[in-house]
Amino acid sequence: MTQNGRNELRHILSQILTMFLRVAEDQHRGKAVAVAELSSLVQPFLTSPAIAVMIGEHYGRLLGVAEDDIMRAKRGDPFQRLMAHPFSEAFAVGELSRDMLPGYFSFLHLVLGEARATMGEACVEIFDELKEQPFFMWDDFYEDPRSLAIQWEVIARVADNFRRFDARREWFISLMANRPQAHSLGVNAFLPNSHHRAADEVYHFGAIEFNVLFRCLFSPLLIMSEENREAFKRQFAASPEQKFQLILKNIGVEPSP
Repeated sequence: MTQNGRNELRHILSQILTMFLRVAEDQHRGKAVAVAELSSLVQPFLTSPAIAVMIGEHYGRLLGVAEDDIMRAKRGDPFQRLMAHPFSEAFAVGELSRDMLPGYFSFLHLVLGEARATMGEACVEIFDELKEQPFFMWDDFYEDPRSLAIQWEVIARVADNFRRFDARREWFISLMANRPQAHSLGVNAFLPNSHHRAADEVYHFGAIEFNVLFRCLFSPLLIMSEENREAFKRQFAASPEQKFQLILKNIGVEPSP
């Protein structure tokens, strides 16, 4: 349940308790009331016309919150969608398998630590705001300056994690080649993988896939719009070419002259 759902339920419970206390006060005119006497008021109160009206008023709002929760669950975690979006074309042409995503998200969890939860919450807030637009599309979320700033920060932390590039690359390939038994949903939350494949079903992840994955993450930063490039410079006090010089060299991406 999202915070919106919890807030709506608290609001309903608060109204019910307030109404019940008023009924009890009217019945006993301010005198002390024993627990047994209060209990005798509960059933008539819950079946009263006033409660029926209140439930009718709140039912639609509560249903809307529930439908919103279901829609978000179907669409997936906005943070994970943001960080998987750079691979869309590679998935489409078969250069990468979507089966790599649990390992990739677990890697991000390791890199980000507690910041993963904060970034995830920020992405949900951005998504919740944008989805209210009449013609919302996921590209609106991916291209929002706030989403881009989060994505850039994650990519920067990934780059920092690869300062000892060769050793780290071997570790990463090993991590991705071995399907994890669970993948991270947050700092302290993991979802078990429901399907364990036989050896001949396991997707391959090696040096070629590593290069594709990292080029998908880093290459688009070299062809950003001028507006996004200036935003990147404000965020990191450096251009993408300067910020990621070492890793771009190691994955064989040459910045344009």
